[in-house]
Amino acid sequence: MAIIEFFYDIQCPWAYIASRKIKLVAQRTNATVKYTPVLLGGIYQAVNAPQGKDGSATDVMSPAKKRLTSASLARTVDTYKLPLNFHPNHPVRTVNALRLLHAVDQTYRPQLTDALYHEYWVKNSDISSEQTLLEIVKSLNFPFKVSPSVFQDAKYQNALRDQTSRVVELGAPGVPYFQVRKDENDKNGPVFWGQDRTMFVEASFLALQSGLDPLDWEKTPNLASILESRVKQPMPNVAKGRKLTFYFDFSSPWAYIGFTQLWRFKALGCEIEYVPVVVGPLFQAVGTPAIPLNAMSESKRRCLLEDMSNWTRFWRAIMKQAGHDARKVDETIQVNWPDNFPIRSIAALRIAQLNPAIIDCVYKAAWVDNINLSDKAVLIKLLNDNGFDGETLAKEADANKGNVKERMFENNKRAIQAGCCGVPSYQIDGGEVLFGQDQYHVIEDSLTASAKL
Repeated sequence: MAIIEFFYDIQCPWAYIASRKIKLVAQRTNATVKYTPVLLGGIYQAVNAPQGKDGSATDVMSPAKKRLTSASLARTVDTYKLPLNFHPNHPVRTVNALRLLHAVDQTYRPQLTDALYHEYWVKNSDISSEQTLLEIVKSLNFPFKVSPSVFQDAKYQNALRDQTSRVVELGAPGVPYFQVRKDENDKNGPVFWGQDRTMFVEASFLALQSGLDPLDWEKTPNLASILESRVKQPMPNVAKGRKLTFYFDFSSPWAYIGFTQLWRFKALGCEIEYVPVVVGPLFQAVGTPAIPLNAMSESKRRCLLEDMSNWTRFWRAIMKQAGHDARKVDETIQVNWPDNFPIRSIAALRIAQLNPAIIDCVYKAAWVDNINLSDKAVLIKLLNDNGFDGETLAKEADANKGNVKERMFENNKRAIQAGCCGVPSYQIDGGEVLFGQDQYHVIEDSLTASAKL
């Protein structure tokens, strides 16, 4: 029987959210969820995370990204009606709580997990205290007693250590982490990191239920039903008169994926404002490494690259099931890492500022066809091949037509002042910045907030 394994630490607010979301997945799919506590600090130590074993992922974020992450957390707990009060002593040591969880059978572990999350993230209790933990167990009226010796029992110490090592071997850079398996003996099921990837967890489980490979999402029936936005069907013109600003750079694969999904928002009737920015100076201004992937642990880097593949796989499936031309979808919804990276995109961005119609072919050239945009002659040929006058556009950009160079500088300044930390970033009617192509559901829900579904 197919199962979902949920790896978590009580210390992580995102895992707290995931504990609620994975229950909803189980309710919709009748999935069996296996709860596996792991030590987040042990993962960080094993993967050489830059924040260290006792740190938080936010410790190494730029102030701009930290603000956007905090806003995203607040939106998410509000969406799922989860009470959350940050513990004044966060992070509180959770090793005893995790050993206690390993001492409790799977039958009772979900209930104890919920209670521990509530004590930490709502009541701000000291769950490092053995006495507090024993009182929590007692309050649940389990048909067994837990001895104080459980915290020093080598069996549960080893269980926590072994499962932490195991999740690291599975590729986890942190928690929450999930594996979807066809049965208990399956060691190779797909893995996913993050509470906002429970959608992929559900897609893989539904695929297994349909007798498919867990990543064969194109054949998984009614995939749109698991989208996190409330928009499941076309709603033309519901967002007419609204404006979505899209900050992008051709050098970002994530911005390319975001660009391929702008059709979702156009279908609602909103105007798209394209704002090209040069992401290198943006990173420098907000305190982000020039190439963020290079500053990550190897585990996190591998995980994000796999995540990129999952997003393109998912959007291909969604678009084909929605009736888009399958051949065109296959040709465009993919990411192939270019031979020349990082991409020097300034020439292409200036031309895009002059003529946004080129964005489509330039993005595809960069991230699908491995065309070197850094070479101006290659860029000109690309534009010519796609029906544009490449020579004229390049000359106009070089000659600063329409003050395009100053406008690009102003674009970066605007992005920084708005609070962007990278691309893709979005604003609806000049409101708060939303960072990342995975914020599609927030955008759709905001654009359709006044509509009856």
